[in-house]
Amino acid sequence: MASLQIDGGYTRVPNELLEASNKTRMTDAERRVFFSIIRLTYGFGRTEGRISIRKLVEETELPKRKVISALHSLEGRGMIEIERKENPGRGHVNVIRIQGDHRKWEKCAPSVTLFDAEKCDSTGTLYGGKSVPHGAPIKEKYNKNIYTRIFDFWNSQGIIRHRSLSDKVKRAINGRLREGYTVEEITEAIQNYSTILKGEEFFWWYRWTLWEFLQRGLDRFTNEARPLENFRRDKPTRCRNIDLPYPRSKMAEDTLRSCGCPACLEELRRREDV
Repeated sequence: MASLQIDGGYTRVPNELLEASNKTRMTDAERRVFFSIIRLTYGFGRTEGRISIRKLVEETELPKRKVISALHSLEGRGMIEIERKENPGRGHVNVIRIQGDHRKWEKCAPSVTLFDAEKCDSTGTLYGGKSVPHGAPIKEKYNKNIYTRIFDFWNSQGIIRHRSLSDKVKRAINGRLREGYTVEEITEAIQNYSTILKGEEFFWWYRWTLWEFLQRGLDRFTNEARPLENFRRDKPTRCRNIDLPYPRSKMAEDTLRSCGCPACLEELRRREDV
């Protein structure tokens, strides 16, 4: 049986911070990332620290994309501050701190209230609790309708136009919002995808439907994934499937698409031409 004694180490955290976080609604991913940041800052006697995505993945045991989404959400809600600094030879490093003034926090997360059928007033206080059908269009704080906003933006890009907003697409949007993505992040990813499809300097060519994009493509086209750099034709691209024990001709289409290197994309084109 594990011995949970302070002799083995402990984290000094202001009571006010703990009380405020206990009263703040967070998704599971947000809460795990939030308290990992507390552990990696206050736990080392400091209020901020250089914390990598890899370290947060290790601490929370969440997938990388969920950690990134939770960070974006917590930052957008004013609960943490992220200072992105250039690290010569290693890209950039995140200096992360908890926002000490909890009165600035958005205490009712949109990603929670959309699916818990509860409402928030302008101060973030929960009220009501009236039940609504799961998947029904629910108004976001600053938007008329999240489904319509994403759907209309997709059609405006002229990738594959859809005549109507299906329940299947709504469920896909719900799933991404549950993971912590914001509407802004989803539309930014759609914009990046559209730019890459239309630009001759990029090697990506495959056109998804909106549902397919939400299911398969969103993660790789967010700003965090840096698609406008990674999909350039003049950028050397190492095939992620190169170590598989069988040739590309025997790989599943999803395996080829998940790599996206020129060789795997060429195999997809060859199959379409057959």
